[in-house]
Amino acid sequence: MRRQLRILSAGLLIGALALAAACGGSGNDGEKQTSVKPAEADLLVSNPSEALGASAGRFEDEVDSVEGQFTLEMKIGDVNVGADGTFAYRAPDSVYMTMDMSGGGQELDFGQLGQLEVLILGEQLYVNTSYTGWMSGSIDDFSGGVDSLKALREGHSPFDFGSLVDSLNAKVENLGDTTVFGETYTRLRITTDLKKLLEDMAGSSFGDNGLDPTMLGVDFSSPVTMDILVDPATLLPFTLEANTTISFGQESMDFAMKFKFFDYNGPVDIPEAPKDAKPFDKAFEGSLFGD
Repeated sequence: MRRQLRILSAGLLIGALALAAACGGSGNDGEKQTSVKPAEADLLVSNPSEALGASAGRFEDEVDSVEGQFTLEMKIGDVNVGADGTFAYRAPDSVYMTMDMSGGGQELDFGQLGQLEVLILGEQLYVNTSYTGWMSGSIDDFSGGVDSLKALREGHSPFDFGSLVDSLNAKVENLGDTTVFGETYTRLRITTDLKKLLEDMAGSSFGDNGLDPTMLGVDFSSPVTMDILVDPATLLPFTLEANTTISFGQESMDFAMKFKFFDYNGPVDIPEAPKDAKPFDKAFEGSLFGD
């Protein structure tokens, strides 16, 4: 069990790397809400790779607000760990994200960690946990992770869709149209290598904070399949699903990430700054983790 939990913890790091490198509450299912101008009609058919690049460019340049959902799922043997979250972005620099974890085992029940909230308003960062309450500080105070935090704003979501597409050196296939909740989307499939993907994303999104997926001592070379549903009219992503299986000696772990985006350029719900937030250096005093 302990070995399985260690492996699942490694999987959580993979998820954190990916998330910090496009994501998102409950929405309107397949309903499209966007004011982005129409795309070139045949680009998805004539050049799927170029269409994916255009999708990332539009996500970065033409989206002023967006909401979404994400899930992470990891399984090794009969042990499962998961995370579910919501995300909202409003230009130019407001971000709100929640995450709830679940699963684990008797030795470590991730569900007991409670909900994590992250709120970014300009240069100010607020974090809420069940152990500390709201904490606050400047983004620049986090020298080791400042690039990742700023990427949440610049990427419009905890998963930087633009950086992902820029780092891909992989085949992109158009698998045709599909209907979701009465709306038509085009499915693009990408197959790449997990180790290369993590290295590229860590290098482009984490800057100097020193996070390196190879620190775990595991060879992450494994094929990854990503299916992205894009709106053929605007090229903006609706869903992204990534799946892979990672080998750990005689064991293996199934890993999946799923994202859904909605309410493009519509009103989003981002809280105001909490009035009771404590400075980060004071937040743990008297808590479970305090002195």
